[in-house]
Amino acid sequence: MHTGIPEEKRPDYFDRLQELIGCGSLELIQEDGKCRLVYLMNDAAESFLVFEEAVVTGFCDKKIMDNHAVLDLYKEGYILSVNQGGENAFTIRFRNMSFEIKLYDYGDIGHFWIEDDEDLRWLNYHILMLRDKMLYLGREAGTEEEAALASLADFEPLYFFPSVPIEFQQTCGAGAEEKKAAAQVMIELAAGDEKLVRQLEKYKQDPSLKQARKVARMLRKKEHFHVIETIIEQMRIQGSQYEKRKYEHQVNDEIKRAATRKDELQKEGYKVYWFWQEPFMIGKRDVPFYAQLMIVDLRGWKKKVWVEIYKVG
Repeated sequence: MHTGIPEEKRPDYFDRLQELIGCGSLELIQEDGKCRLVYLMNDAAESFLVFEEAVVTGFCDKKIMDNHAVLDLYKEGYILSVNQGGENAFTIRFRNMSFEIKLYDYGDIGHFWIEDDEDLRWLNYHILMLRDKMLYLGREAGTEEEAALASLADFEPLYFFPSVPIEFQQTCGAGAEEKKAAAQVMIELAAGDEKLVRQLEKYKQDPSLKQARKVARMLRKKEHFHVIETIIEQMRIQGSQYEKRKYEHQVNDEIKRAATRKDELQKEGYKVYWFWQEPFMIGKRDVPFYAQLMIVDLRGWKKKVWVEIYKVG
């Protein structure tokens, strides 16, 4: 983003605006009498740059990744002019900017795009989500316990269980020291599981792909599920300190059916986790609303996991 405005006269949160312009897709949401530019939107947080007293000319096409912007002084405020790759252009006149952030309970949220090992994929998704929350919103946006869980984004064995389709998958870009630190967090979480801890110690000493693969194989096994269960519970505890998103919906037949099914499965000896898929509170309200049961069968010699989905709205 180009600007000739002296630093002392730039609007509040100029650096975050510059960051958004440079990272690709822009999403402008105009509702509730506010003009918001999406900063970080995930299940744990909804955050925006808010243009105060904004007047928008044209529209922002969020599908265009090539954005070139100029920020100038305009009367008693500013004007942001954005050229979207020569295909589209828009301007925003505004008085100043503020930053809006709302933190939400993420512990009972689930998204399931890939079959098999859904318990580990759920963990992968939530760990990366927490990492983004802490990275973009700062340590003050979370607790020390959340920071420890977020550090597992550097735990390479979990990358064998991606939660999203291949075009959105990430690789573990951590260095050796970050991998070792993440391994230590996992060792502490696995306390009491001597066999897994021994392998984690080997991985900590040599955080190679070969050792990561050995740990990943162990994490899939029935005998180590109690460690996964511990981390899931920690995620749910940490998420529960934030408010839940509130929606006006009735307990419909699908919710009743899911509740009945959950009771039946638990009586038969299955472990059952209830997760929601919810729309965001601001913008993106077309996301399907699901109740989901993640079912873990530990009754046989091998762990089995699957998900049943019930459309709520």
